[in-house]
Amino acid sequence: MAARDQRTPDTGPRPTISFGVLGPLSLLAADGADITPTGSVQRLLLATLLTRANRPVTVDTLLEVLWPDDTSGRGRDKLHLTVHRVRALLASPDRIALTAAGYQIRVEDGELDLARFDALASRLLVDDPPPAEAATLALEALSLWRGETAFEGVEHIATAPEAERCAARRRWFHEVWCGAELARGRHGAVLPELEALAAAHPLHEQFQVLLMRALQADGRRGDALAVYRRTRVALRDELGVDPGVELEQQMAQVHAGTGPAAVDDRGRSPAELPPAPTGLTDREGELDAIDATLSGQARTCVVTGMPGVGKTALVLAWSHARRDDYPDGQLFVDLRGFGDGPPTSPAEALATCLKSLGLPPSRLPEGVEDRASLFRSVVSERRVLVVLDNAVSAEQVRPLLPAGSHCTVLVTSREMLQGLGARDGAGSVRLAPLSETGSTVLLRELIGPRAAADEASVVALARLCGHLPLALRIAALQVELRSHQGLPELVAEMVDDQHRLDLLDVGDGETDIRAVLAWSCQELPEETARVFRALGMMPGRDADEETLAAWRGQEPRAQRRHLDALVRAHLLERDETGRLRQHELVRAYAAEQGRLACESGEVEAAHARVLDFYARKSAAVGDPLELDTAWSWFEQEWGNVLLAVDTADASAADSVLALARAFGAFLRVSGQHEAGLRLHARQLELARETGDLRAEHAARLSLGNLRMRLGDQVGAESDYRAALAHTDRVGDPLLRAASLTNLGGLLTDTGDLEQAEAALSEAVEIFGHHDDARGVSVGLSRLGDCKLLVHDPGGAADHFEEALRICDESGVEIVRSEACVGLAHAAIAQGDLSRAERWAQQAIALMERHPGSEDEPLALGVLAAVRLAQDRRPEAEDLVGRALERAHRLGAIDVTMWVLRGYLVAAPLGVEALRQEAIEFARKHGFRGIAAELDSAEAIPVPGGPR
Repeated sequence: MAARDQRTPDTGPRPTISFGVLGPLSLLAADGADITPTGSVQRLLLATLLTRANRPVTVDTLLEVLWPDDTSGRGRDKLHLTVHRVRALLASPDRIALTAAGYQIRVEDGELDLARFDALASRLLVDDPPPAEAATLALEALSLWRGETAFEGVEHIATAPEAERCAARRRWFHEVWCGAELARGRHGAVLPELEALAAAHPLHEQFQVLLMRALQADGRRGDALAVYRRTRVALRDELGVDPGVELEQQMAQVHAGTGPAAVDDRGRSPAELPPAPTGLTDREGELDAIDATLSGQARTCVVTGMPGVGKTALVLAWSHARRDDYPDGQLFVDLRGFGDGPPTSPAEALATCLKSLGLPPSRLPEGVEDRASLFRSVVSERRVLVVLDNAVSAEQVRPLLPAGSHCTVLVTSREMLQGLGARDGAGSVRLAPLSETGSTVLLRELIGPRAAADEASVVALARLCGHLPLALRIAALQVELRSHQGLPELVAEMVDDQHRLDLLDVGDGETDIRAVLAWSCQELPEETARVFRALGMMPGRDADEETLAAWRGQEPRAQRRHLDALVRAHLLERDETGRLRQHELVRAYAAEQGRLACESGEVEAAHARVLDFYARKSAAVGDPLELDTAWSWFEQEWGNVLLAVDTADASAADSVLALARAFGAFLRVSGQHEAGLRLHARQLELARETGDLRAEHAARLSLGNLRMRLGDQVGAESDYRAALAHTDRVGDPLLRAASLTNLGGLLTDTGDLEQAEAALSEAVEIFGHHDDARGVSVGLSRLGDCKLLVHDPGGAADHFEEALRICDESGVEIVRSEACVGLAHAAIAQGDLSRAERWAQQAIALMERHPGSEDEPLALGVLAAVRLAQDRRPEAEDLVGRALERAHRLGAIDVTMWVLRGYLVAAPLGVEALRQEAIEFARKHGFRGIAAELDSAEAIPVPGGPR
């Protein structure tokens, strides 16, 4: 065609490689040598990458394109080999890079004909140049074509949407060139081209309109009318439709002998809102919040939130519901703040709005300020809604704000845009992920009948998507694509963070989770990006600033401005206590990027710093059983500490040992027994790796104590006996005594009283020989339990009183409450209820000094036993109920057992139903001696309980 014959000379720098896709696939080296691959697979790979130049294409997409029917399982190996061969052709290995999101080809400015083609289109669309310049630009674009179709000869790509897009844009460039030449009065220059275009595209009405206009200008009115008649017949026969408005107007002008209709300079009422969203769920409160924001002084509302949370959908839903309030027009501008390519400049956005309002390009001033002033003047007396989507900064939005009180502006952004509120009086609505109810409702709507059959998997899937609308929609698409697979299988795959990001990728690089998060991160300063990645890699789902600083090896104040920036960008949340938390999917992406960016050994060093920090901090905050502030810190951090310990290596064994001591006690008292087992099991592993015999012994005792708490007497005895045997290797008699004390307590619980007394007596002797007051008092208290169980309450009282005397002399407090409980039970067994009352009240007083302690249910339980023995049943029942509730809160099966036993033997008659329940409970959990005692109706003296 004529347009192709008038190539504009290229005066720019010569590219290193010329990539050609507008026609047959072509690669030319800098010296002009043809290096186009000949193999069909290599050509298809290269073409696929060039359709998304400078953007990643996922591995799964490439495998589907290159080998759609391959079932060999060797697809990835073949892909790596193919990429290697294409890299060799390019003579630059880094031209094709493997990123976290897939393979990406790097194309520099001027190297790809398609990129130059699209850039010329953008200039025409944005600048709306005068006819002469428009004709030159269109001709330059058309001259880039070397064939009739894009990606010609490349199977699959030549028929794909990208090739059709190129063809449609090429037709548009023909329209622009011909229209510009006609506007310049040069109909003769384009008439042959238009005749050929109209014949090649008989249903393309714009070509027919332009041809009619050129024929009319050439004095050929009859031929122009014949074009109309021929086109009308073709449209009716082929498509069943009548000619469009422009074709009808052109026919009328030909009949009347007039030129094109004059531009209506009075303005238009644009209706540019994209379609209203479907499936908007659980957003009534946010829609009301927009109403509330705009009902006051503010005429601008910024809807802000993290990527994929549904900001645009919310704004469009509100806008469509109230479009009748804005009869003078609804403008919609995508500011492209986050995405491929540069953001829309204020000048571009203003030009778009002014053209939409009916101003011809010739009336548009050049500068931003002048365009902003003109925009404010045009809409000053109009009721116009302006939707500014995907803004990146307040500076980008501010020139687009009308001054009139009749206009409303809605802005969506991933940034908070606080400057618009401070300076321009804008209100804001923060959009959070959906509630669990809302996200499951949305999933059920998207998935359909399969969701109703597996509600548990729908709930799990919603949680794994972080209740983020974009992720939920992609997950629903995956369910549809995996019709052969059940929902539980998809849920199982998504549990792993890496697989979750892979599954939340639809392959278009624009709506998948990785892409939208990458756009948010691409403008972060490098140090802020490092903080972002560190947050993703740290153990745990949240952190405080001190822990983050320890991970990074920096002072907390050095990172605060970066944290503020991440909060403003909705890549981080900071709660009212200052703790830092990333959304589940943001965290997964940050961790993935962190792994790619970290050097060898960097993560291991960070882990070691955090473990050391936790160990030092746990020692510094104090005893969680004594200080509320310490309890709060332990409660916040125990989950993070467990994750850190899980990945600790032998070099951090000392830190793990310190954490096991500190957090082990907290986890036991707070009822987190399974977590405690996990912590001490890891302590045991590291102790064995490093040969630390004392740490191994401590781990064994801690594991046994937790299994006792859980009612696993068999497992506890195994741990205690292993610890006892281990002391021979350590050679420390005090460790042997500690093992004997714990084993003696277990044997007391299981009713092996002779062995229990022998173990406890030996322990007391060893502790006494080494002047260990704490060990002696504990051992004596356990012996008191044994004396009670062999029906010797007097001997039991002696042991408990001796334990209290040692506590008074040494200041040891560990068994004071236990001894008081034991003395109360001994007094009940002796029938001295007055003395039992005094000891029980003393136990209660000690309990009140340490609320929430492990002794609390035992103290309440012994007072309940006293009240039952005094026949004050209502009080007794209230107290035993409170005692059992406290024991249940501790997750302590052994404490529950001893509370029940002490209560029942105080007055076994009249509590038959509870006695039967207690017997079944005892048998179930291995309390053989207690089960036998309760199975007899005889009242039996009661020990103070477990230790």
